[in-house]
Amino acid sequence: PRAAVAFAERRGARFVVTRTQPLEQLDLGVTLTKNHGAEAVCGTGSDLVIAIEATGRFPDGGRFAPIVRLADGVMSLTRLRLTTETGKISGLECTIAGDGGARVWAIERHYGVSRIVRFTLPRGAPAGAELALEVVLDLAPILRDSLNLEGITFLPDGRMVTVADNQGKSVSGPSRLLVFPLNAGTH
Repeated sequence: PRAAVAFAERRGARFVVTRTQPLEQLDLGVTLTKNHGAEAVCGTGSDLVIAIEATGRFPDGGRFAPIVRLADGVMSLTRLRLTTETGKISGLECTIAGDGGARVWAIERHYGVSRIVRFTLPRGAPAGAELALEVVLDLAPILRDSLNLEGITFLPDGRMVTVADNQGKSVSGPSRLLVFPLNAGTH
């Protein structure tokens, strides 16, 4: 299996894929499986941050999620150290700073895991560099596996919003938006 990012443009009432950027297992450093490829993307135009759902292990046994940066057509890979034994990255929101670094918010989730995390991805980070993340909110004690968080963004007033896609193995029900108060974190 392989993952890819598809680039499209609007043509009338349709979107047409104009090119794809393959993301191969050898480049990512993990074994891809069906439905565990590029899970989330954020960025602007020619500068994208992509989270891969498949995970790998560091030599010390810790887990990582591959984070791909596509900047001006150049692909680079870093490894985000995860905070749990089962969590995977499912949603991203980011801003690209003036120095080219990306300030990234993400969701680390799996059954029993629901965490809002953030990290910084420096422009030009060395290939394979390890990125540390900060847990901002651990929602597992509140959600207790009732919602499958898939997306994250911020409203203009700074409130954080997550979206839950409640279709999965143990969760079923309507999709929901969770809106967090202004003090949930600083964007």
